[in-house]
Formats: sequence, C-alpha cells, structure tokens
Amino acid sequence: MYGAASSALISYFLLALLMFLVSRRFHKISYEWNRIALIGMTVVLVALVASRLPAPGILGGLFIRTGVMLSVFPILY
Repeated sequence: MYGAASSALISYFLLALLMFLVSRRFHKISYEWNRIALIGMTVVLVALVASRLPAPGILGGLFIRTGVMLSVFPILY
C-alpha cells in the first residue's frame, strides 16, 4: 500500500520537475522564490500550530483550527 503511494508521489514530482525544466527553454518566467519559500514555511508553521491546539469538542475545535488556518492570509500580507 505504501509502495504505490510513494511511487505515485515520486512520479508526479518528477513529472512536475521535468515539465518545469522543459518549459523554461521556451518561455522563462522569473519566480519570486523567496516569497514562495516564505509562504510555504508560514503554511507549515500555521498547520503545526493548528494541529497542536487542544480541541474543546468537535465544533469548538473546528472553529479554532479554521481560524488559525485562515490567519495565514493576514500574516503574509
């Protein structure tokens, strides 16, 4: 079961990487890699905080975690 999932993950990653490298030959797009890294790190950090919060019941935990996840937008902008 894990073999199929890991091979699918690897193959889709390689597909995206190869498409990125081949498409750069035809049309170069300058990405803001620092901003992409900042967004990625912020999302991971907020997701970790949301997963560590105590859940005061199902509905309360849903509202608290949703609020924490939506805090990504004001943090970044």
